[in-house]
Order: sequence, then structure tokens, then C-alpha cells
Amino acid sequence: MKKIILSIAVVLVSLASMAQKPEFLQTMGEVLGQFSTCRNVSDFQALGNKFQMIANVEKDEWLPLYYHAYCFIVMSFMEPTDAVKKDSYLDESEKSIAKLIAMAPNEAEVFTLQSFYFTARLVVNPMERGQEFSGLSGQAIGKALANDPTNPRARLMKLQMDLGAAKFFG
Repeated sequence: MKKIILSIAVVLVSLASMAQKPEFLQTMGEVLGQFSTCRNVSDFQALGNKFQMIANVEKDEWLPLYYHAYCFIVMSFMEPTDAVKKDSYLDESEKSIAKLIAMAPNEAEVFTLQSFYFTARLVVNPMERGQEFSGLSGQAIGKALANDPTNPRARLMKLQMDLGAAKFFG
């Protein structure tokens, strides 16, 4: 009798979790579609906040956190001059990246995003932050490529870093 009740409970929990996936996928698809309409910092902030709300509901999914962090990193590049604002956007993305690394430690995309984050930190003040964050960015890309050597974003990021270093060092 205990086995039957346990089996029924397992089946019901499985069905309930499977029923939520299509809803999650549909919501993510709708919100991802809004990237094409983002034109300024406030647009990206609104979009990032939507991804944060999804992440708060779907605690086992890493993609909402990924896109939340991505939006705030992009915002830091869009901010014209205010270093404090840039850093505040990056502080917000850093929280999501930390959660991402804990959730998906073998995912190349996570470390590619982390490298992008470190690059954004460097760009805020290259003279003061260049040495620290260029090394951290390189380490993150190294982890990404170790996890998936064929990842196109990681390879592009590595190429951009190599080209930037070549220009800098002559």
C-alpha cells in the first residue's frame, strides 16, 4: 500500500512539474522577443527586471538569471559617462552571475557571460582596472573554452580579447 501511494505521489509531482515547463518556455520566448525593441538603458532595465521576476519563480532555471545579468551588463556599456551608475548596473549583474555559476558550473555560456562582465568592469576605468579585470576575463574565457571548445560566443570573446591585447601591446 505504501508503495502505491508513494508511486502515485511521484507521478503527480512529475506531472505538475512537466505542466509548468511549457508555461516557462512560452514566457521566456515572449520576454526574449522584447530584446528587439530595447533602445536605451530604461528599456534594458525593464527587460532585465522581467527576467529577474521569472528567475524568482523558476528557481531551477538558469536562463532567466543569464539574461538578467546580460541586460545589466549591456546597460553599463550604454551609460555614457557616469562610472557610479555603470558600477551599480554591474553590481546587479554580478549577483546573478554568482547564482549562475552555482547553478550551472559546467556551462560554457555562464563563463562567457562572466568574461563579458569582467570586460565591462574594466571598461569603467581601464587605467585602474585593466590589469585585474583583463586577467579575470581571460580566466573566465579559459573556463568557458575548457567546458566547450566549440562555443561560438566564447571563441568570439577570446578573439576580441586577443585583438585588443595585440593593439594595446603593439
